[in-house]
Amino acid sequence: MDGHEIIRNLPMAKRMRNFGLSAKALLRHAQKQALKAEKCRLSGNPEGEAAWKRLEQSTRREANFLQQQNHILSEVINNPKGTEKCV
Repeated sequence: MDGHEIIRNLPMAKRMRNFGLSAKALLRHAQKQALKAEKCRLSGNPEGEAAWKRLEQSTRREANFLQQQNHILSEVINNPKGTEKCV
């Protein structure tokens, strides 16, 4: 990789970092939501438990999406394709 490619890839590397940090933060938040669901279950509040579980699942899906985006950008940066010409 020459210097021009490194400079060009800096914005993608920053996006990758942001995807990773956001995914980790969302996963921590999902853990807190799971604890709240468990507290609701223990206190006999099934509606609250169900609501917190739905929020937890949604949060984990978003974290998974960000991790996938991070992986895609990693592949783009680490395995760049050369210019392909049609024959």
